[in-house]
Amino acid sequence: MTRKEVNRLGLLGATSYIIGSVIGSGIFVSPKGIILYAGSVGLSLIIWVASAGLASLTALNLSRIQNYIELGTSIPESGAEFSYINYVGWRSIAFSFLWLASMIQGSCSGATLALTFGEYIIEAITPVTCLSGEQRRASVLLLACGVLSATALLNMFSLRRVASRIQLVSMAAKIAALIMIIGIGFFYLIFKGETQHFAKDYIFEGSEWSASKIVLALYQGNWAYGGYTILNYGMEDVQIKDFKTVLSGLFVCAVIYVLANVAYLTVLTPQQILNSSAVATTFAQNTIGSASYAMPALIGFLMLGSVNAEIFAWSRWVTHPYSSAILLRMSKKLGESCSIRKGYIARYFSALTPNLHW
Repeated sequence: MTRKEVNRLGLLGATSYIIGSVIGSGIFVSPKGIILYAGSVGLSLIIWVASAGLASLTALNLSRIQNYIELGTSIPESGAEFSYINYVGWRSIAFSFLWLASMIQGSCSGATLALTFGEYIIEAITPVTCLSGEQRRASVLLLACGVLSATALLNMFSLRRVASRIQLVSMAAKIAALIMIIGIGFFYLIFKGETQHFAKDYIFEGSEWSASKIVLALYQGNWAYGGYTILNYGMEDVQIKDFKTVLSGLFVCAVIYVLANVAYLTVLTPQQILNSSAVATTFAQNTIGSASYAMPALIGFLMLGSVNAEIFAWSRWVTHPYSSAILLRMSKKLGESCSIRKGYIARYFSALTPNLHW
């Protein structure tokens, strides 16, 4: 077995990247898009389940909308959409897509995740600090640059031994945090008898049955399950190239999403969820009191997994031979053994640049 094969992701590591990419801060902060359009407790839970089914069908190509699993297993090259466009010979379109996605979309998404990490960490220490507005802004920026630097550096050592373990820890922490929320919610549901929101005469009260509202709710659900295509960006680094990895990750996410929303809706009304700027914090304030101040720190820590997944995905474009020739003239000097590292370097600076102008 070659060194490159040893460094590839196994089933557990690959699944952790899918879960880490799909489950972001949204389920802790603003899982209210579906409730906004569904209007009721019962219909919103149905939409969550239906969205998981649609995401699975889309991934399997049964819906004929997207073809990611088939493309990823048939064309096992890193780079996802860029590699597939380039594979059929559309070089000019691939060139335009590469620059648009890497210089604008990828840069902004990486910077946003890093800044979100900084915001939550500063929010967690606000009760014990006296930061002015400018000091707070500078602190958030320093933390954002720091987390980008740390994740890029750690990814340079080894994908399987270092980066994937970070992702596994982040995935475990996300699941543990959500299990805690689910456990508290079901404690109130079963042992405290907080079943009024699931009563027969209330559960579907206020439901929006119009086609436009249901479509918008399903769109919100589809967005929540987005991110399962992350492995297509680094398909050459995945050992097991079949549908089991994606489906197992989506199944775990679907179960967690539905149970977490049941927990939220046990303690909070739909209107409270819609009015809250951070649902997990509001939930904690209503259940565990003063311990709720730890929630921003927990969410900030969980953002590490999202930043790490972002670094993994977008850096793989640069390792494609065609994109290397376009983006980095230094690729010829770095040599084959450094092909992954140059991707991390390019991804790091592209995500860092928007932060410097924030």
